Amino acid sequence: MRLTNPADSSSARLASVQMLRGVAAAMVCALHFTCGAIHYIPDGHPVKRLALLGNYGVQIFFVISGFVLPYAMARQGYQLRNFGSFLLRRIVRIDPPYLASILVVLAVMFLSSIHPFYQNEGFQLDWLTALLHIGYLNPFFHKPWLNPAYWTLAIEFQFYILLGLLFAAFKDGSTLTKIALVVPFVVLAFVVQSYYFIFPHVPFFLSGIATCLFVLEKISWKQLAVCLIATTLVVGLTSARIAPAVLANVLSVAGILWLRHPWRPLMWLGEISYSLYLLHVPVGGWIIGWTEVSTSSLSVRLAMIPVAFVVSLVAAWLFYRAIERPAIQWSKQVRF
Repeated sequence: MRLTNPADSSSARLASVQMLRGVAAAMVCALHFTCGAIHYIPDGHPVKRLALLGNYGVQIFFVISGFVLPYAMARQGYQLRNFGSFLLRRIVRIDPPYLASILVVLAVMFLSSIHPFYQNEGFQLDWLTALLHIGYLNPFFHKPWLNPAYWTLAIEFQFYILLGLLFAAFKDGSTLTKIALVVPFVVLAFVVQSYYFIFPHVPFFLSGIATCLFVLEKISWKQLAVCLIATTLVVGLTSARIAPAVLANVLSVAGILWLRHPWRPLMWLGEISYSLYLLHVPVGGWIIGWTEVSTSSLSVRLAMIPVAFVVSLVAAWLFYRAIERPAIQWSKQVRF
């Protein structure tokens, strides 16, 4: 008995992942546009309460990464000797859009500082803070991110390193080997509470990895169920808001396994989701910030949230075509 057919076409499988990316990106946008400015919407307002669930869009991204990266590595015959090429490929894929988005952030910061409604100090750039973004090193030096969304990229990069080193053991190791690999990370999920390190987020990545192993027929559906129960239990015990975190974990896996009918708007949103993730704060967030200092009307502020989203979508689409899509093509030139 199987919950799904691992022989399903990879295109259908990746379509489900793409749509989930679109959902996750929209959730994160809703969170930052509604709750990023603390007093933009009153606490307790239904829109704000709903948007707070967008925080779990990040966890959906982590489950997706836990699935799609090992899935691609298995299909490409990854071996430990390919670690350098694998890491280079991820850097070429992720970093050009990331670094270009930093320039967008700096430009927005400068333009905001000369706006007549600007209420803070003039534009000042801490070069150390900016340079530490290369390599995602800001948390290690207690320096802030120029864009608050960047912290998840640091988590993803830590995941790339661990996955590249441990993939073979996860894919081909015995059940006992897999358990021996997982247990230390689960323990660290309880011990290390800083969100700037991968350990509190490990259960979400593990859910994705377990789903991947099931699809690759490396584990049975019963073993998958045990894995998901275990990761969901850890998520419940380590999360401040248990129910949404558990739902994010479970529904992400369900979406990967059973979401099979591509819906064009979500497919498009998933395609530009990384660009949207990078730009929604400097672009849409700027619109929200301008609205906050321009009016106290709640109805106007609420109306500007979809405006910020649409403008961010346009910016992300242009950014995707100009920066991200070429980076995708460059990364494909790096082979194992």
